Amino acid sequence: MCGWLNEPCGAARPNATPSPSRSGTRSSACFAAALVFGAVFGPALALDLSGAVERRFAVAGGTLAAAAFLLRVAHVLWRFGRRPGSGRTPHGGT
Repeated sequence: MCGWLNEPCGAARPNATPSPSRSGTRSSACFAAALVFGAVFGPALALDLSGAVERRFAVAGGTLAAAAFLLRVAHVLWRFGRRPGSGRTPHGGT
């Protein structure tokens, strides 16, 4: 059983709204994280910096990349939950 009302795996759900593409969310979040990391750590590769400074750039790039990844995933999931016809109301809504 797969989990949605204990239906067999692969069973079609009548009148169900499509779920967000997990791979699409992950790939856009990974792309955003890679872009942020490259923007922060790229200059460290181009410049002749000491090991300690290069490590600081790597840590800062990794931290900001993780934050960008989490923000992108949260944004996609938040937008999916607020879609018309999703059957869910935003917090405080009736």
